[in-house]
Amino acid sequence: MALGDPAGRGCAGGGARIGKGAGYSDLEFALLMEAGLMRRDTLVVATVHTLQVIGDPIPVTDHDVKVDLIITPEEVIPVPSLRRLWDVGT
Repeated sequence: MALGDPAGRGCAGGGARIGKGAGYSDLEFALLMEAGLMRRDTLVVATVHTLQVIGDPIPVTDHDVKVDLIITPEEVIPVPSLRRLWDVGT
């Protein structure tokens, strides 16, 4: 199963999502998990323009959901395995 990230404004090369702020997308991911509509193995994909991918790391917190793939018109960027919201405390 794959899940797009339509609310994202961009991504850092390490998979961190750049959103609108306030953690709304992360809350949506948590609600999807709670409702059984998203599983631990769900692939999270961000489709962004090349200009929306930054190479520098950005700060993240434990509740931030990171992407598995960043897809631009020019390339598919795989992201190394990352700790996710549902892995916190495990």
